[in-house]
Amino acid sequence: MSESKDNPATLRIVLLVVIFISLLVGYYFRLAKELSAQKLIKLQAVVVSLDSAVIPMLVFVPTIFVLLAGLIKRRQGKLPEKEVTRGIKFIASSLPLFLLVWGIYSWQQNRWLESANYQKCQFLTASNFGAPTVWVKDSAYCIQGAHRISGQLVAWAGEEAHTGNDISVDEYKNKISELRQPTEHLPEVRAPGD
Repeated sequence: MSESKDNPATLRIVLLVVIFISLLVGYYFRLAKELSAQKLIKLQAVVVSLDSAVIPMLVFVPTIFVLLAGLIKRRQGKLPEKEVTRGIKFIASSLPLFLLVWGIYSWQQNRWLESANYQKCQFLTASNFGAPTVWVKDSAYCIQGAHRISGQLVAWAGEEAHTGNDISVDEYKNKISELRQPTEHLPEVRAPGD
């Protein structure tokens, strides 16, 4: 009888472990993509997309392990109250630490990109909170109305940078025209105030 009571609890623990591991694997791939985007700056790509929150999120990785260890120890019945209190304090301290690291990293990233002669391009950056910021090497590459295809544009510019091709403004505008064709029939949607 107790076996049937344990199965749902064990299943929940296994499900949580699978979810946390999936989050870590997803984060790993996002981190690799972010680091790859930063390499494009050294290659002088004309347009790059960077997310200032990805690298500071490394602060949360130990938190996930503390949470998983706590869940497993709780399931085994080996979790004293003192460890619970320490675990909660550790987890609670992760958010302010993340915000501090994010603020400093974001500021440093902005300074680094500006010193490499990049400029933020609001026309290519998505208007939702947390979206990666698109940076251009020259203001001529910041073209209004191309935000729907900015991901494809950044990918194309990255490929060109890896092959050593310098993209002229005319080539860039032609690529935008080419990429826009499938989306031209869609209405223009921007957030209020954009």
